[in-house]
Amino acid sequence: MVTKWQSLTKQKLFLSGKLLALAGEAQTDDSPAQYRACLEGALALTLEGRSLLLTTVAAIYQKKADIITTLSGLTSKVGDDNTDYQDLMQLARRTDSWWSLLSHFEHGSLHPPKEQKSISNDNIIAIAIETAPQLTIESLNAVNQAMSAWLAELCERHSEW
Repeated sequence: MVTKWQSLTKQKLFLSGKLLALAGEAQTDDSPAQYRACLEGALALTLEGRSLLLTTVAAIYQKKADIITTLSGLTSKVGDDNTDYQDLMQLARRTDSWWSLLSHFEHGSLHPPKEQKSISNDNIIAIAIETAPQLTIESLNAVNQAMSAWLAELCERHSEW
């Protein structure tokens, strides 16, 4: 059962990569709508991959589960006293990890952009620049690669001899 979940997770990440390649082509073709659609589609597939990764962890511990979408959902299935859950929690706490970056992208895709204040000569005091990571082809590719590597390590740790 584990290999089915692992395979499905890999498939989602592979398809996400294909959409990112199409986004790159759309970017060079100067097609902003197609670029954005491919980028958003790739993000959705990567988010599905993250849920399937959590479900893979539950399957490794021989816990039958519907699709798990959060770390708390994983905890309810396998508990919090195992290395895999603790690794994921550590990733979630680190602001520079693939998990945190993906969570940031998810939040950004589900919320409208912040409203910008209008600027007049009377109220110019300082300029604030948003320093949050931006969803780009490169950043999502990096997340996909890191997630794939974590999945490979997970399955290697738990492979049957």
